[in-house]
This record gives sequence, C-alpha cells and structure tokens, in this order.
Amino acid sequence: MKRMWKRIIVSLTAAVFSVLTAGTALADVVTFGETGRAYWGSNLGEARWEAVESAKLYEVRLYENGSLLYTRSRIEVNGLRTDLSQYMSDNSEYYFEVRAIPTNAQKQKFRAGDWVGSEDTQWATGLGDTDGRFRTYSNGLKYEKYGGQMVVNQWYLIHGNWYYFDADGYMLTGWQQIGEKWYYMTADGIMLTGWQQIDNDWYFFDKDGARYSGWKEWAPGKWYYLGPDGKMMVNTVIDGQYVLDASGLWVQ
Repeated sequence: MKRMWKRIIVSLTAAVFSVLTAGTALADVVTFGETGRAYWGSNLGEARWEAVESAKLYEVRLYENGSLLYTRSRIEVNGLRTDLSQYMSDNSEYYFEVRAIPTNAQKQKFRAGDWVGSEDTQWATGLGDTDGRFRTYSNGLKYEKYGGQMVVNQWYLIHGNWYYFDADGYMLTGWQQIGEKWYYMTADGIMLTGWQQIDNDWYFFDKDGARYSGWKEWAPGKWYYLGPDGKMMVNTVIDGQYVLDASGLWVQ
C-alpha cells in the first residue's frame, strides 16, 4: 500500500510540475509589437513599413476595392518592403496590412503581432495586361493573353512593365536594336529607363527606353556626356575643351 501511495504522489508531483512549467513557458511567449508605420513607396505596388523590434519575418495581405484578395492572403517577407504590383489590376484601389510573425526558430519565444493597415490607399492605373500569363518554351518565354492569343512582334505592357516579343513570340532580353533605337531588357525581360549601370559602364535610357547619347543635364548645372554607344564618358576631354572628371561630371 505504501508503495502504491508513493507512486501516486510521484505521479501527482510530476503532473503538477508539468502544468507549472507549461504555464511558465506560455508566460514567456511574447507577442510582437506593431510596426510604427505602414505606407506605399514611390513605385506602384511598393508596400513598405517600419521595423518591429526582434522581428525578422513579416506577413502582408492585400485588399482590392475593399475586399481581401484571398488568393494572396498570406505573403511572407524577409525585409521591410515588397512589390505587390504583380497582384494588382488596372483601375482598382488597394491597401495592405502587415504584421510581424515569428520565424521557425522564434516560435518558442514569440507570437504574431497585430495587423497594421497602410496609411492610405493606392489607385492602380497604367498596368496594362494583368490577366495573361508567361509560358515557358524550350527557346524562352512567351506571353499568352487571356483567351489564348500570344503576343507577337510588339512592345507589350504587363503589370506596369514594358516587354518586347519577337516575330516568334519570344520575350527579348539584354541589348536589343528595335527600329533605329537601342534598348536594354533585364534577364526578366523588363525594359530599363533612367540611369543604369551595365557591365561596369553607365548609360541613360529615356522614358521610352531608348538609349541616350550626347550631353545630358541630370540636375541644374550637372552635365554628363554619353558617347555614340551610350556609355557615359569619364576622365576625358570632349571637343578639346570640356573636361570630364572620374564621375563623368563636366568640370566647369
């Protein structure tokens, strides 16, 4: 009988200890705080927010015309911004919510914080086609419009970015001469604009994507010279009198 009671006491002690330690463990779990600010960046679809202490991972959800996009209701981000333009459609209004969530390594110490909504909404326009899809073939990518028609031999605006598709429908990348102008498309096929560094050289591309050559005033009184091949010239003299320094700036 004494042995039986001893076993019962030991079992009860172990159970009480288990409950107490579980309670202590739960008490040690901390809820993440809220981000101080969630807002839209300068680019269409660029969602940004301020850091939450100790957080390494965030969850974002997007709303279209006031309704949650359930197909995009869980977007995990390692950082303080993400591009949501790929989920947007023309002529629609968007806002987003963000919260800090624990990584797998943090789940014993932290739980997800509360959602914080963006300061304002963003109106999506100028996105072009948002209903089609890229399709992979042995020789590259093609774009299939909604309904099955392929884009062929033209510039085409997709989710706010310009692409060019050749006569066979393949998306072009890298340097391309189209008509009498030169363009540069990234490995993802996106046409570049503005100042870009390519293979250690600087170039400037107009708003239509065409490579620029000649004198370029980037800011009041700040002149640069781009050669016939579009490369920005540095450490040289143009026309025997205009000195360019190591940054390409005309030293007046």
